[in-house]
Amino acid sequence: KYIDFFAYVSLLLYKKVKKDVSRIGWLLLLLVFLQIVMGKLTSAIYPYIPINLNAYKGIRFFLLTLCTTSIVLWIGKKILPVTWKEEQFERNFSYKTVGQTICMMVAIALTMSLVLNVIQNFFGISLAESALDESRDPLYMLYTSLSAVLVAPILEELFFRGFILQRLKQYDRGFAIVFAGLTFGLMHMNFMQGSMHIFTGMLLATVCVEYDSILLPILCHMGFNALMNVSTYLMNPVFSRAFTIALWAIAIYGWVCLCRSFQNRTKAVDKKLLALSLKQVSMILFFLVFVVHLGCTCLLGLG
Repeated sequence: KYIDFFAYVSLLLYKKVKKDVSRIGWLLLLLVFLQIVMGKLTSAIYPYIPINLNAYKGIRFFLLTLCTTSIVLWIGKKILPVTWKEEQFERNFSYKTVGQTICMMVAIALTMSLVLNVIQNFFGISLAESALDESRDPLYMLYTSLSAVLVAPILEELFFRGFILQRLKQYDRGFAIVFAGLTFGLMHMNFMQGSMHIFTGMLLATVCVEYDSILLPILCHMGFNALMNVSTYLMNPVFSRAFTIALWAIAIYGWVCLCRSFQNRTKAVDKKLLALSLKQVSMILFFLVFVVHLGCTCLLGLG
C-alpha cells in the first residue's frame, strides 16, 4: 500500500512537471516566433524611416528585446502563475557577491570563447554570429547599450530566473537550475553565445536559489553585459592589449571563485525529471529550431 501510494504521488508529480515544461517550451517557441516576425516587420519599414542604417539597427535591437520578451513574460505569468515575494527584489547579499559572480561569468565566457575559437580554426567553420557590431554611430551605441545593459538583463532574468526557475524549483532545485540554464543558453540561437550562456545561466540560477533573490542575478547580468559591451568598443589598437589583459585577470580570479564555491553550490539533479522534460514535444521542437539555425550558420560559414 505504501509503495502504491508513493507511486501514485510520483505519477502526479511527473504529470504536473510535464504540463509545466510543455507550456514553457511553447512559450520559448513563441519568443523565437515573435523575434522572427517583428524582425521582418521592422526590416520592411526601414526604407520609410529617415535614419541611417546603423541607428536603425540599434533601435531595432532595442525594440525586439523589449517587446518580444515582455509579451512572452506577460503571457507566461497568465498561464503559469508565479508568485514573486517583495523580499526577492531587496538586497540581501553583499556587493562582493555580485562582483565575484560577474568574475565567474567572465571566466566561463572567455574559456568557452577560447575553446570554440580553437574548434572553429581546426574545422574551418564559423560558429559565431554576433548580435552586435562595432559601429560608432551614437544612436546605435545608445540603443544597443540600453538593450544589453538594462532591458535584456531585467526582462531575461524575470523570465528565466523569475519565472521558469521559480516555477520549476518546487519539484527539484537541481533540475530547475539546469533546465533554466539550458533554455537560457539555447534561447540565444547562437552556438558560441548559447554554449557559453548555458553555464552562465546555471550560475545565475544557482545564486538566485541560494539567496532566494531575483535582484541578484539581474545585477550580475547587468554587470557582465556592461563589461562585454565595453569590450566591444574598446577592442582597438590603443586599448586592446590592456583591456584583454584586464579581462583575463578577471577571468582567473573568477575561476578561483568557481573552484572555491563549486562543492558548496553543487546540487544533485533529478535525472528522471530532466529526461522527462526534454522529451516534451514543445521542447523537442525548440531544440530542433536551435539545431536548424546552427546548421544554417555553419553552412554560411563554410560558404
